[in-house]
Amino acid sequence: MEKYVDHVYKKCEAILHSRLLSYDDLTTLTHSTEHHLRLFKIVVKGLADRVRNKTMPDLDGFYRYLSGNPYLNWLISINIKKRGKAIENAQIHQEAVEEMKRRWVEGEIEEQRDEEKRLRRQKAKDELRKREEERLEVHAARQDAFWEAKRVQDAANEKACLEKVRTPVSKRVAFTQDERVHWRKTRGTLPLKGC
Repeated sequence: MEKYVDHVYKKCEAILHSRLLSYDDLTTLTHSTEHHLRLFKIVVKGLADRVRNKTMPDLDGFYRYLSGNPYLNWLISINIKKRGKAIENAQIHQEAVEEMKRRWVEGEIEEQRDEEKRLRRQKAKDELRKREEERLEVHAARQDAFWEAKRVQDAANEKACLEKVRTPVSKRVAFTQDERVHWRKTRGTLPLKGC
């Protein structure tokens, strides 16, 4: 829908930017804000600029009108405050830009940035190296503990297997599951009969 009426709105906006509305038109537009919010914002901004710059033709009459239309009065005062802050912020920004240009010419910022980047990279590398060393130490400790437990288990299984094989056939006790697995791994054959 907006594509069909956009050109009409643009014509109205051009008129609102160039002329002042009558008090009756302002009252009508104030009461129909939800239907024409786009146009209403343009009117409020234009009126706020004229009040702030004191270029309103009948400023006393306009203040009397605003006393009877508190909603419009409130919006204009908010717009004036925002615009004042925007101008103040623009001045602060301009001063900061000038200071940055001065420093840039002197080269302070460039050297400081390079030094900060180098320090950040060095710190990140050191932290990464430290984490990697800690991870490797933990991994090595786990590996050592695992293989030590494996050696102890293998030695115990070997001892148990040899004891069971050396006992006479009539008194032999069956191998446990771990002992069977150990026997097959180390000898490559099935355990002896009766074991």
